[in-house]
Amino acid sequence: MKKTTLVIIAMISLILMMSCSKEQTCTITEKDGVKIYKNKNLPTVEKLDFNPVKKFTMNADTNNVNYLARFDTDVIGVDSEENIFIADYGSSPKVNKYDKNGNFISTFVRNGSGPGEMSRIIYLCLKNDTVYVADESQTVSVFDNSGEFLYSFRPEGWRFQLKPVGTNKFICALLKGRVDQGRVLITQELALTNNSFQTIKVLNTIEYFEDDRDVPATWMYASISKDKIYVGTSGDMYYKINVFDLNGDLVEEVHKNYASIIYSDEEYEKMTRYLDKTGQAHLNKKNAYKKRAVVGVYNDKYGNLIVHPAVDTSKGKTDGMVLDFFSKGDNEYMNSYLLKTDEPYYQCDFNTFLIFYGDMMFKFDSDKSIIDVYDY
Repeated sequence: MKKTTLVIIAMISLILMMSCSKEQTCTITEKDGVKIYKNKNLPTVEKLDFNPVKKFTMNADTNNVNYLARFDTDVIGVDSEENIFIADYGSSPKVNKYDKNGNFISTFVRNGSGPGEMSRIIYLCLKNDTVYVADESQTVSVFDNSGEFLYSFRPEGWRFQLKPVGTNKFICALLKGRVDQGRVLITQELALTNNSFQTIKVLNTIEYFEDDRDVPATWMYASISKDKIYVGTSGDMYYKINVFDLNGDLVEEVHKNYASIIYSDEEYEKMTRYLDKTGQAHLNKKNAYKKRAVVGVYNDKYGNLIVHPAVDTSKGKTDGMVLDFFSKGDNEYMNSYLLKTDEPYYQCDFNTFLIFYGDMMFKFDSDKSIIDVYDY
């Protein structure tokens, strides 16, 4: 009897210890039907099941006739057979198709105003093995995944960063402008749209004057899983991901403890060089005082949420990109992973970007115009 009692007491103690541990790492509350997950900086997994292995590098040969001059994550997509489509973001419009091993298959799109022709490309998106390509006139040309032109249309408004949602929706950044007190005020919406690009619901809105902005705060950081839309908020004092269902209804919030970080003088210089290089408005330092907490949102092949947070580079953390992993389902912070880079990494260089498609992770080097493709 005594032995049984001791066993029961031991089991109860273990349960209590586990409950305390869970409570210390992640607390869950609910408000107005939205579950709120608040994580401390305490890993719950000793070692992540994440081991990226580089398979190949794309676009390394500058002498190749199919070389792409410029691109980023706005102009890449993968079809159901894992063929890879990348558009040239430069002045000569074209879309290259590669197989899953990075071997070139074909190219389509050329400069002009006829069917399947366009001016400088600003985004590419694949959904249901259909390729949507838009140029700077906001004309969208639609192709099948063999590169055959289907039709084109021109929706109202100015869009970029288009991403597929399920089988019949998209999300995109939608820009609107108006004059306010003699200055151009930009309203940027993260919009959920139908297949005709008509807005169904606005998920997030930010406003800024065209000549008065902090570069990272104007970018959309979002990722779509099979059943959720994950959106990084633009706060510099808090770390927060808003989670929507595929109808655009807010269902969860994921938080993690965060201390605000001030930009260093070196980082100001880097952002200024980027704006000069891309011909954008000069940086107003008073609006780029603190870093945006969330500078990347992804989902891995297991459905886990991955967040790229801002880090304090004044403390020497420039070996690579820090990635925070949260478990699928309960949004519990598991651990962080350092994805090392060849050169010292500063997010404000705007040279290195990630995107995940199925079993593949793509790491973009926009300065060298190459893409490293990993299995993980």
